[in-house]
Amino acid sequence: MTDIRTQLPQTALALVEAEDWTGPPLTGPAVTGIACFVDLARFTTISEALGRSGSTGTEELVVLLNRFFTPVIDRALAIDGDVVGFAGDALTVVFPPGRLTDVHGWASGTLRTVAGMPAVEADGRTFPLAAKIGIAAGDHRTHIVGTARESRSVTGGTAIDAAVAAEGAVLP
Repeated sequence: MTDIRTQLPQTALALVEAEDWTGPPLTGPAVTGIACFVDLARFTTISEALGRSGSTGTEELVVLLNRFFTPVIDRALAIDGDVVGFAGDALTVVFPPGRLTDVHGWASGTLRTVAGMPAVEADGRTFPLAAKIGIAAGDHRTHIVGTARESRSVTGGTAIDAAVAAEGAVLP
């Protein structure tokens, strides 16, 4: 059995370590911070086009996601970001309060980095890459859910809801 502590975001790890944790459920306190929701624009269209190439397209999709996630995550961690969730081609990162200038720089750098990545060629079409980012400040709370054998962390709250809504309003 894998120890959940090896798979937790820092926010959840701090919660588990502070509580003499024996298993879920566990809910942390509300924390004020900055939440960002980052999405690879047009991912569904790109993945469908790659999917028509069979296993080669699937392999290219994995390479694309790694090429997208790696610099986004590395840059977030460098400024005290905590990746608290993944959803397909999107991720949620929370930052401590007072880092708004750093977060704006991170977001701008992320947009430039993704826009500078090579376009994806699939199904006879070219797909330039772009990201969409929503940023919001407010509260979030981390929960550990599941069973002692299969647990996971879930982070939600007003900051994350607002960041997701803001990203949804952005055009690629």
